[in-house]
Amino acid sequence: MNRELKEAVVEKVSVFLLAAMLAVAPAAAQQTTGEPGAPSATTTIDGRQIPPPPPQFGGVIKQSAAESKPWWLR
Repeated sequence: MNRELKEAVVEKVSVFLLAAMLAVAPAAAQQTTGEPGAPSATTTIDGRQIPPPPPQFGGVIKQSAAESKPWWLR
């Protein structure tokens, strides 16, 4: 084999091995920095989750607060 062909084969095998290693590497769902529970700790999620839908509003809103009712007092 000539030198150029060997380099091309090595390059393709290297790319394949790198892709295979990345495909099976464990992925953390979230990353926490700092001591958990500390005020300076932060948690970052990967962004593939969507938040749950907001709860349905069940209260009554009137012109004044005295006339309005929260959902738990209906």
